[in-house]
Amino acid sequence: DFDTKDWLELYNRMDFEVSISGWKLSDANFSNAFEFPQGLLIPAQGYFVVCRDTASFDSLFPGIKNRIGNLSFNLSNGGEYIQLVDPSGNIVDSLTYDDKAPWPTEPDGNGPTLELVDPFADNSIPANWDASTGHGSPGIENTTTTLKEEYTKLSFDLRQNYPNPFNPATNIEYTIPLSENGKYTVSNVKLVIYDILGKEVKTLVNEKQSPGIYRVRFDGGNLSSGIYFYRLTFDKFAETKKMILLK
Repeated sequence: DFDTKDWLELYNRMDFEVSISGWKLSDANFSNAFEFPQGLLIPAQGYFVVCRDTASFDSLFPGIKNRIGNLSFNLSNGGEYIQLVDPSGNIVDSLTYDDKAPWPTEPDGNGPTLELVDPFADNSIPANWDASTGHGSPGIENTTTTLKEEYTKLSFDLRQNYPNPFNPATNIEYTIPLSENGKYTVSNVKLVIYDILGKEVKTLVNEKQSPGIYRVRFDGGNLSSGIYFYRLTFDKFAETKKMILLK
């Protein structure tokens, strides 16, 4: 019976060691917070494991020295909020994970763990997580370190809206690719509607988005018939297309 109880792993992506003395780890109920003891350091680009039950953990992952216990709260298999807070009360990192799509569904208390793919990308994005190989790799590099194939093949694309002409609503699809160096990064994306005179009519999207395929619905019910334009911008990319509203 493979049961390590709950555990999670912290990773220091910096090139210098980081002290987590007095930091606290908690779920949504901060009264359950686990406080790290004084003198605790995570080495540069190193890992540190926090486990619910050190005896159970050690019986299945023997020899891992960079670990501590016992975690003061359980991790829900159905997903929950977790936060890491420094001694001044600042949230250093936080995450709300789930066991339903678009999150990986295999890590649900039945073997595989939930692993971060790219520690330099946004850890709140489900696509930046994957199910581990086997039962995970606590204390060392994750078993999942490359992006899913479908993300490596993405390229910038702003598609023609459909239907077109439309009345009163239409759909706009676009694709956000990986960055130029192939990294999984989050982009500032803006999708804006303009009239034929170049006047801004409506901003449909103005937020950070990860690589993927998106669909936005535009309702022109309060607009007059005519030619309109939609423009997508992010990073170094920009493209504009024409659409026709007929009433």
